[in-house]
Amino acid sequence: MKNQFLGFYSPSDEDLVTAWKSESTLFVFDTNTLLNLYSYAEHTRDDFFKILKALEHNIWLPNQVGLEYQKNRLSVIKREKDVLRNLIQCLEKVDSVFIGDIKALNLDTRFPQLDEKSKDLHSKIKQLIGRFKTSVTHHDKKQPQVRSHDAIRDQIDEAFDGKVGTSPAEQKWLDDLYKEGKSRYENKVPPGYMDANKSKQNDNTYQFAGLTFKREYGDLILWKQLIEKANDADIKSVIFVSDDAKEDWLYVIDAQGKKQIGPRAELRQEICDEADINIFTIINTGDFLKNGKDILELDVDETSVNEASEAFKDNLSRINVRLDSALKNKFKIMDEKWLKNSALGKELYDNYLQEAATRGELAKNLNQNSNLKDLNEMINAIQLRSESDDRLKSIYNTINAVNDPNQELIQRFQSLDFSKDSKNNGDNTNE
Repeated sequence: MKNQFLGFYSPSDEDLVTAWKSESTLFVFDTNTLLNLYSYAEHTRDDFFKILKALEHNIWLPNQVGLEYQKNRLSVIKREKDVLRNLIQCLEKVDSVFIGDIKALNLDTRFPQLDEKSKDLHSKIKQLIGRFKTSVTHHDKKQPQVRSHDAIRDQIDEAFDGKVGTSPAEQKWLDDLYKEGKSRYENKVPPGYMDANKSKQNDNTYQFAGLTFKREYGDLILWKQLIEKANDADIKSVIFVSDDAKEDWLYVIDAQGKKQIGPRAELRQEICDEADINIFTIINTGDFLKNGKDILELDVDETSVNEASEAFKDNLSRINVRLDSALKNKFKIMDEKWLKNSALGKELYDNYLQEAATRGELAKNLNQNSNLKDLNEMINAIQLRSESDDRLKSIYNTINAVNDPNQELIQRFQSLDFSKDSKNNGDNTNE
């Protein structure tokens, strides 16, 4: 039975140990593992490259990974710089509370003793902030800049010199893949179908070396290149190192928290059938570091393992929140089931869609395929027309009258101001 359904069988711990030490194992790296290096502490990066050196004869990059890394490198560097600059701004805001807000309370004349204590507190906080700023500046200087020399890329170049796959030979290969990918995505065949929405983005296609690439098929291009490489006669096992936590690569089970089980059975079956290999598995960077420490017995710091593992867990915890970036992180999310099964919820949701169609902006940004909807954004949309629409006011009154279990929703509506002058309504549609 196992031979017929190999995709459903994960390799044993003993098999993985053997694969790690075998010359017939190929270690393949995803784009995100390279780009994530820019967010790690220096010692974590050093440990990563230490393991690459130990495996130097068994590592490989699909051409698509190399291309995506080069295209996204500068934006990732800028993002990491922005994080540090935003951190400095947050620290300065803490200081401004004492300079402005607390000073405005006139404690020196009202409560002189409290004024002295607040000044003492301010002095201590300034010292702590100053020391922390020094630490942030230290890390900032170690990070590459968009116009400066990139030592991290130098290490990647050295590690993968002569170990990057070839680009597609012609546009026809890509066009045929796009046709196959369309069918695969429609039937939720992994990998890549979770990126199908990229086809609607303005920058979906790009040109390189005379070829036209479509971003929604990036994972599928990578996958096909990996399978082609795995057909080499001397390769019997493939370990794919990726920090992608989406369901079109991994089985993710919600059992007392999101847990990554391993690669999708379809992926393991496809590559084992087409490349005649014995083992295919996917591990994240944290596991890559841990296995390098435990199996290869390399001197890898435990804090490096923890940092990479925590970064992957953060990514894993977000995989079910599939809202468009314009709506994400704005408000708390509510399950769509309530909207469909509650008469009140349905009325609210119908009004939201009507308003979204009018505004255009929300109609574009709303992720209709998501099983989650942003209820608070919906309320914002309803508020825009409430001054001139008595029906919306009646909804508000209905919410006050019912014993709705969603108290947060009731409180949100109670806070709405329906008395605003309607002449201001037309200028706020893009807020």
